[in-house]
Amino acid sequence: MYFIGYPAKTRGRKLLMDEHNRNLRNQIDDLQQVTDIPEGSLIPIGGGYSVDENGEMFYSESERSREVKRRHAYKQRDQRHFTFTRMAEILEITYGLSNKNCGYLLMLQPYVQYKTNIIAMNGREPKPMSKKQIAEVFGVQTRTAKSALDKLVDFGALEINEDGDYKMNERFHFRSKVKGDADQLVKTFHTTLKQLKLKPAELGAVYKLLPYVHYETNLVCKNPFEDNPNKVEFYNKKDISKLFGISPRKASDLFAKLTRAGVIVEIKRKAPMMSEASGDGRETVIAINPSIVTRLRGEHDHKTLLQLFNTSEF
Repeated sequence: MYFIGYPAKTRGRKLLMDEHNRNLRNQIDDLQQVTDIPEGSLIPIGGGYSVDENGEMFYSESERSREVKRRHAYKQRDQRHFTFTRMAEILEITYGLSNKNCGYLLMLQPYVQYKTNIIAMNGREPKPMSKKQIAEVFGVQTRTAKSALDKLVDFGALEINEDGDYKMNERFHFRSKVKGDADQLVKTFHTTLKQLKLKPAELGAVYKLLPYVHYETNLVCKNPFEDNPNKVEFYNKKDISKLFGISPRKASDLFAKLTRAGVIVEIKRKAPMMSEASGDGRETVIAINPSIVTRLRGEHDHKTLLQLFNTSEF
């Protein structure tokens, strides 16, 4: 076969492409001939299987059975460790400490030992972390880490036990079985926190959003415990810059960094009744990655929210 205008190498590629396209069309034709609709009545043969009048086999199960299997599969694969944060209580910290010190506190959460709340190295036999080891986590000199730890202890966010080990104050953060209302808590996942390439002050901004995470949507709002979606008041970017204690210009740069890191997404929505909205009747609201922060007890199944983040990176 000869192709006018094509050199020999290109002719070979075109032949391969034509063959690939023919195979693809044949596969599509085959699929179009397949039907999931049984012919006539189904006759159960056991185990959830049935056959139609042509002898074709079908499988069916109840929605309840599918849900039980889904939950079991989730429990089998989801071994993520996390630290609980008391949303109402940490307002005392977010208003009282700088972004950098809040960031240091967030950086310590993956090292909170289960039940004891001691800041410890991970492993089968976790040992309390020294100031030098904590400094390595912070990415600073030991002297700088000691100064930060002293501030956190003086403020009450951290405690020192009788052995001289640092531990999280359970009034703010803990790792143990939940006692009381779990809906008042927010979880931060250890593995994803460790993967974030952000400075302490930038992580501190994330920490300052924890008291405002909405239960279902993970959007940042003023009344995160409100169940009625029509009454939820979401924070816009200007509001959030005030929470951070920085100018809107600096906040804009920070939002960009957090977006690139996969921590947040900015969502524009219609807000015709809000004075803060821009001239076209829109405002920008912020959602936090549920692979990093969530209030849900089980798997986050809000598909639209999950698709806004590249969750496969975590």
